[in-house]
Amino acid sequence: MACIDATVLFAVPGKPVQLMTEEDALSKFPGFDDEQTFYCVEIGDRLFLHYMEHTWESEEDITITAPVYIARVNDDETECEELTAMDFLAAMIFLNDHFVTITGEDGKAICGYWLPKEKKED
Repeated sequence: MACIDATVLFAVPGKPVQLMTEEDALSKFPGFDDEQTFYCVEIGDRLFLHYMEHTWESEEDITITAPVYIARVNDDETECEELTAMDFLAAMIFLNDHFVTITGEDGKAICGYWLPKEKKED
């Protein structure tokens, strides 16, 4: 999907979200490579949350503790479009509703997002 100039929402669990271009968001993923596959989950009408890998998995859901980005895509899912104010609101509600804090083995808090297990590759 070619979205390089479109504005996306970049989120690291437990930190404030940021609006930036997709190119800037991609540069923040450790080990990002042009051929890297992102998984995505549709969280609204043509609004997709993208992530590289999840941390934990159960039969029903996954937990992501790494960065994610949310982008609006066109009808044929080949290019991104600019996020609207309603997209931003929907993304913030989704992130808030799916935010989790887990206590690690060392007693420290680990922040993440839980998602239903359904996923598709982008």
